[in-house]
Amino acid sequence: MTSSAARSWAEAQAGGFALSPAAADLLEELYTPSLPAAAAEFDREVAALPADHLPTWGLTSRRPGTGADLLLDGLDHDTLRRVLVWSLATMPPYAGPGEAAPARTEEEVRRHRRIQRHFSRSALDWDGATLPLLLRTCALGPRPSDLAVNACAKAPRHVLAASADTVRAVAAHLEEWLVSVPAEDRDREQAHHRLLGALLELGEAPASLDGLCYAGDRFFDRLRAARPDLLTAPGLPALLVHSLQPFHGDTWRQGLPDLLAGFTDLDGALRGFLEVALDLPDLPEPVPALTARDRLDHRLPGHVRHRGEQYIGVHAGHLLRGMSELLPLLDPVPRWAPDLLRRLVLHLGVPAAGRGPRALDRARSFLLAFNRLPGPESLAALVEIRSELRDRTAVGYADATLRTVADRMGLSAAEAAERTVPAHGLGPDGTRTERVGGHSVTVAVTEGGVALRYTGPDGRTGSRAPRELAAEHPEALKEAKDRAARVRRTFKAEQERLGALGDHAPALGVWVSSYLEHPVTGPVARGLAWAVDPDGRPGTPERDGGHWLLRADDGGVLLRTADAPPATRVRRAP
Repeated sequence: MTSSAARSWAEAQAGGFALSPAAADLLEELYTPSLPAAAAEFDREVAALPADHLPTWGLTSRRPGTGADLLLDGLDHDTLRRVLVWSLATMPPYAGPGEAAPARTEEEVRRHRRIQRHFSRSALDWDGATLPLLLRTCALGPRPSDLAVNACAKAPRHVLAASADTVRAVAAHLEEWLVSVPAEDRDREQAHHRLLGALLELGEAPASLDGLCYAGDRFFDRLRAARPDLLTAPGLPALLVHSLQPFHGDTWRQGLPDLLAGFTDLDGALRGFLEVALDLPDLPEPVPALTARDRLDHRLPGHVRHRGEQYIGVHAGHLLRGMSELLPLLDPVPRWAPDLLRRLVLHLGVPAAGRGPRALDRARSFLLAFNRLPGPESLAALVEIRSELRDRTAVGYADATLRTVADRMGLSAAEAAERTVPAHGLGPDGTRTERVGGHSVTVAVTEGGVALRYTGPDGRTGSRAPRELAAEHPEALKEAKDRAARVRRTFKAEQERLGALGDHAPALGVWVSSYLEHPVTGPVARGLAWAVDPDGRPGTPERDGGHWLLRADDGGVLLRTADAPPATRVRRAP
């Protein structure tokens, strides 16, 4: 029970700062006899801070000497904690058009925020009496405080347990807003994520994903429609909450074993969740947007946008990345992982017909998972990804990932080069045909080079695009020409690489798959002379049914791949 002095002080503060009844109730519980004087002096000293002191105060150094520094240094820990809660509780709500101006000026608010930010990064301890009060400030205004959320994340387990009711209540308050308002408010979302993580640490795992299905989130809307069974899949809600926390470092990995033990079908749940991203429809035109009324009703600043403006929003993107980060840590790694990651990167990172990439930033995050998935399947997936991406930054990511995977596989530079030649979607015969309108457009690789051919409905084939094709399908025609240009660049690079092979002698299986039968490299390799390493006679490759042979100029057979030892190596003939 609070005293009359506490109530009188809280009412005076509420009147002076135009606070809500909830804020007044919080201040009444916050009251101690020493708090009013300390809060008033703190307010005066913050207002007196010199303007040139603010850029560093609370960020890089405290610069002892100002009245605010001296005051804060002299407060006992309990009073300091309560002054900070008071500072948060007396922050004004957003004043939109037609609303009364806040009691604090913009400059005063900015100064208080800087000091709050400093203590959100400090090692200040919170106890079971003040942490619940701090957390309650998250429900007072439009912006949950980093100070409150970080204090909750850093709190010892016994303090967190003593505050569990408040953590639960504030998380529910944020969830109610997030599942009903389609605004991507990252402050609220991150606060909700951290509070759910705190509850998970206390052993409270959600029974379903309903609380993570934020309003307007296209991914979760599709999940509800296509895979409602995943909403309550055993183990998945807890794992996703765990993945909402920062997943870098040992803490995240150490928490996984217990969570994975709660699954009855881990493979099915992970794969099903990731595959939803492949099933999303393209963004509508026009894309959803927040109205001025939305911003006023929900007190939203200008930078906040509708969740549906992105193909995959930040919230769902973080969860998808968490699941992809998990795949390399599983033992064994699912056999489907490299192929599914490849499909996700291509679906999100390659321009759709007539549009740009659906979600390039999400595609890049899936690329990162390949760094810890060395193996021939990952290498093959990355080669295809590398050949299809257009964005230079994404191509750089793919190149770096290819190098990492090749290094972890122990491949030399020459071995990595021969195994990472893109096929550009060409078939084994070196061609790729697509239907564009009533025409067939074919890219074909031969020993002589790369050609782009057009076949009309009448069966006539030419090397120039028909006028009606250019007029009716300009985007598809441009894509076909771009693909042909990429194939030509690869073909030229392979001519140069094979011309400079030197003493490198690929193993028999690699020589067949990466040289003779490769859609782009094959026409080059089949026109060259080869010899069995180390001192065999030169010969040229020929088909031998489903195998290959190496025939000398005099007609003799130097090698048959059908019965040659696998350890055989073949090199360019001098």
